[in-house]
Amino acid sequence: MRVAGKYAYVADEQNGLVIIDVSNPQKLSQVGRYAASGKVYDVHIEGGYDYLVVGDKGFEVVNISNVSNPSNISRISLVDTPGNAASIYVQGNHAYVADGENGIVVIDVSKPTQPRIVHDSPWINEIRSVTF
Repeated sequence: MRVAGKYAYVADEQNGLVIIDVSNPQKLSQVGRYAASGKVYDVHIEGGYDYLVVGDKGFEVVNISNVSNPSNISRISLVDTPGNAASIYVQGNHAYVADGENGIVVIDVSKPTQPRIVHDSPWINEIRSVTF
């Protein structure tokens, strides 16, 4: 889960991305939902986009620029990573994906509509989380 402004963006596995208005902690309300291509395990928000990890499907970039109109939430790209994506962190022009048995996958997201894998590094052990 990540919070930006008055919204919480929740990775809700089989329910996809769930967006909750948290402006009143006494009265949370769901304002949007996005059905991803697979189970959503983690989310990162950056510049009007939501970066979702969707397990064996890899990761999706979702346009969330108009969260008040959930019907406008749409996938703009999908990258199938070699492993089983579990966690993501975006910094600058790169997304770092913990890709399970495949280790860490680095994806160039300078053009969110055209992300591309620039490095993947298999590890002896599974990588399940990445953060900075």
